[in-house]
Amino acid sequence: NIEKLEESVVLVWLEEYDSSNKKSEGLGHGSGVIISDKDIVTNCHVALIAEKGNQTGSKKRYIWIKNVGTNKDDNWALAKTVKKNEKNDICIIRHQPIEQMSFKMKPIKKLIEFKNLSKGDFVRSMGNPGTMEGHTSEGTIQWLGTAKDMLLPAEIIHPDTKLIVHGARMHKGSSGGPLFDKNGYIIGINSLGLDDSASENIAVSADHIKELLKK
Repeated sequence: NIEKLEESVVLVWLEEYDSSNKKSEGLGHGSGVIISDKDIVTNCHVALIAEKGNQTGSKKRYIWIKNVGTNKDDNWALAKTVKKNEKNDICIIRHQPIEQMSFKMKPIKKLIEFKNLSKGDFVRSMGNPGTMEGHTSEGTIQWLGTAKDMLLPAEIIHPDTKLIVHGARMHKGSSGGPLFDKNGYIIGINSLGLDDSASENIAVSADHIKELLKK
């Protein structure tokens, strides 16, 4: 049920606000998935934009989140990073409702372990590339292994990171969004594209979400 899955997916919007002239600047956006009544998983390369740059004086950076399962104008809230594992590119941000700006959190709590996945398994990707909120695509698992097996540079992702290469298309803005199995459970978080055709994409295993939650 795609509409039900959408209720657990968020748009993650990064913004810098300058109180001296009351102007805001968008710094980029990504995606995330709700895993508890408070918490959302996304990529660190999305969430941590809010921690970078000069934030002294009148300039401050914020993480805004929007639930893509509804089109209500007030369907926004603030979030903050509460846990991070940059080496595996997994961060957890927490819903911070303010005044009337909030939404109901509908989590997907079941995370499928990497050892239970197989090549050829059905997958569904969901995220927010460009202006397409709630974009979804489907495919199959093409390869399973580690960043070390793929010879990915350590400065991009830690060599021991468990990776899922799949054919569900994703584009810029999809980063941090969930990769679901046929039952709508989370098997990974979309992080990288291998080529411009979007025919091969990389998700970080949900195992690394579990590891971060234990810390």
